[in-house]
Amino acid sequence: MYLAKCECGSPPCKCKPFQRGTKCEHRIQGEYFEEEREHGTFKGYKMHECGMEGTLQDDCNYFFESKKVLCDRHVEEHRASAQRLCGICRTPKSECCC
Repeated sequence: MYLAKCECGSPPCKCKPFQRGTKCEHRIQGEYFEEEREHGTFKGYKMHECGMEGTLQDDCNYFFESKKVLCDRHVEEHRASAQRLCGICRTPKSECCC
């Protein structure tokens, strides 16, 4: 579950705008890196948040995710993703809990 920034702590997220900031939480892929770890080499990309001004959105998250603060640039992408149908129960992913 991704409820890292959520203050209410349980799905579905019930956070109110005053409980969250105004910084867009859309994750952007950064530079590629390789890092030696105990069990081998980890390869991946550093991720960072957009950071532009945004508002808390009620209809752009999956059921087990916290609501997101999104700027105008990223809100439609997240809304479309949340409205896609689950491959198992065929309900929108924003309502699916399977």
